[in-house]
Amino acid sequence: MKDKKNDEIHEILKEYNEEIKRHIGALSEDFQGKLSGVAEGVIMLSEKVDGMVDRLDRVENKVDNLENKVDNLENKFDRMEVTLNSHTEMIGTLMEDVSEIKIELKNKVDKKDFFELKQRVLVLES
Repeated sequence: MKDKKNDEIHEILKEYNEEIKRHIGALSEDFQGKLSGVAEGVIMLSEKVDGMVDRLDRVENKVDNLENKVDNLENKFDRMEVTLNSHTEMIGTLMEDVSEIKIELKNKVDKKDFFELKQRVLVLES
């Protein structure tokens, strides 16, 4: 009797087994399709990230170049500052010299006055 009941149960479930297999197959196909879509999305994102990394590398190189240029400009400005300070000292010295020359020139007679004085001395001596 057990065998007969088992056979009957087996026969009834056989129809459902096929339906369950089809349903699981459909679910599996659906899952595979969705998984494939996710995989394609991951690949696209990976390619975008790679592109962004390349762009970031180029930007980083440009920033490095700009930093080098700024460093060079800073060095030039430092040298120019030293030169400017040196020139400022020279100008100060020249201004002092010019002031002394002006004072000395005030105490001297110009050529016209000297010539007239020379003529007067000649007249007095003669």
